[in-house]
Amino acid sequence: MRPLSCVTILYLSALCSCKKSGESLDESPYLKEESASVYGHDATIEAPQQGFAASKDVESSNQGFLNTQKTSQFLGNFDEGDSIAFVLDFSGSMDGIRVSILKKELIRSLKDLNSEVLYSVIIFSDQGWFLGNKKSWIKANTDNVNETVELLSSQHVGGGTEWSTGMNLAFSLNPSPEVIYFMTDGATNSDVVHEIDTITQQNQSKFSPARIHTTALVYEGMHQYLINLASKNGGCFTWVNDQGEATTKR
Repeated sequence: MRPLSCVTILYLSALCSCKKSGESLDESPYLKEESASVYGHDATIEAPQQGFAASKDVESSNQGFLNTQKTSQFLGNFDEGDSIAFVLDFSGSMDGIRVSILKKELIRSLKDLNSEVLYSVIIFSDQGWFLGNKKSWIKANTDNVNETVELLSSQHVGGGTEWSTGMNLAFSLNPSPEVIYFMTDGATNSDVVHEIDTITQQNQSKFSPARIHTTALVYEGMHQYLINLASKNGGCFTWVNDQGEATTKR
């Protein structure tokens, strides 16, 4: 059974309730403009619709999910699912602190996954590819995760930014992903409205569409577009600053 919603990490009491496809995150009464370190263990979370209990340990605060063995987190977003695709911007502008934050958070996310959960790491710039050319799902056992971490350490940034090059690969996976975490630091080189519509149409054409959670890393100019992409696909949006702090915005 697929979960009803996800939770975004916020400082003290900020709340994010993921809507069904087509509903706007802007309309959510739970979305607050607060922040907390995506690495911090002092953040508390709560979700009134699912009975989350506030906790000083973010990783243990999964009471609201139907199956805590299938929970995941990435750059301030939480969800639950058997198959999780990470679609990550490695364009040239990601160089420096941005790619450092990304790699650190991805490693933490992968190591937190239950060993039976399937994952895929997809890299994009103006082209898209599977990290390590691993074109099928990977079980999140220790050996596989360690191999992915090793591949990630040698992955360099470069090129432009085309969202669809990465998302097309995510949609090519069989079975289709239940959860997609999409991260970018800047604008696509294409018509962004058209990109959002195309991605949404592809996703909704699936028998069981993925929940697409979006994150803007450092750059603030794409917030509304990424909010729209998430809200049209049952996901949540976060912005992460250059200190690694995750913030939700209206």
